[in-house]
Amino acid sequence: MHSTADQMLIKISAFVYDATEVPHHRLPMLYDQAISVLVYDVIGHCKVDDTLKMKWTEAFARQVATFVNYLEEQERLVTLLQSKGYTPAILKGLSAAMYYPEPAYRAVGDIDFLPFPRENDGVEKISELLRNSGFIFSEDNNPRHLGFSKNGISYEMHRYFSMKETKGEKEIDELIEGSTVVERCLKGWPEYHFYSFPDEINGLIFLQHINQHLISGLGLRQIIDWMFFVESVVTDEFWKQTLKPLTDKVGLTTLAITVTKMCEISLEEPKHSWAATADEKACRELFQLLDESGNFGRKKNRKDNSVTTVLNQRAGGFKG
Repeated sequence: MHSTADQMLIKISAFVYDATEVPHHRLPMLYDQAISVLVYDVIGHCKVDDTLKMKWTEAFARQVATFVNYLEEQERLVTLLQSKGYTPAILKGLSAAMYYPEPAYRAVGDIDFLPFPRENDGVEKISELLRNSGFIFSEDNNPRHLGFSKNGISYEMHRYFSMKETKGEKEIDELIEGSTVVERCLKGWPEYHFYSFPDEINGLIFLQHINQHLISGLGLRQIIDWMFFVESVVTDEFWKQTLKPLTDKVGLTTLAITVTKMCEISLEEPKHSWAATADEKACRELFQLLDESGNFGRKKNRKDNSVTTVLNQRAGGFKG
């Protein structure tokens, strides 16, 4: 008898490969979606030859090594900033991985953080601190964040999270910046600590991340972040009393319901009464968009925009 998480992972594996009998030519699709290691524990339920199984084992070893290095470098960042009275609250990254059945299986890349306390000159002070501590500054001009790199890790220190293009996005930033950061550690990795946001704020961040990529190129990884977040903390009571009032406020309730229902239909996520009103045709078309886009739009083509247009027409848009 498989756990709910295992059932979802088996379904993800089947989606990525189009079948439980895995042909070699489907392997690149798994890497396109940046979830190659996510299904490592359940691949034994699929018919895989020894050569492919060896590739999977090697990919797993590389992922864990990358993850440990990522944890160590982030720990150094936290220690450095705290020595000067600042706390870096992690956006996505480990703040998403902590909801996974096995945190190390979530692909990691940049370390995005928002420094607290929120001071007018805090970003400039921390920028100077990072430069003096061996971090290499990126000259890329982005109003949302400053980029740095050190020891093979890229960092983005955010001035704010959203694009600030709509009222809802500005309200998301107000909620994020007005929240109290929470000290966390990962299941199975108690020696590493970091700072994140309350669960309901993380939920808004995951939803807005999906929202931002609806046009630029949506990937399965962003959906899975939301899916495991829902399975980890979003009970009916949590949705009604805590999360929905916030998604209503920032205009992301329709998106939350649609993505959750899509995961129920296509990825074996358990049913949730609060997602029952979702437009099922829009859910299926959104899943089609995922298949065509790959991770962060790596497979993006002109058809993506037409599918997104249909989705917005079908569901009346995802705002609201």
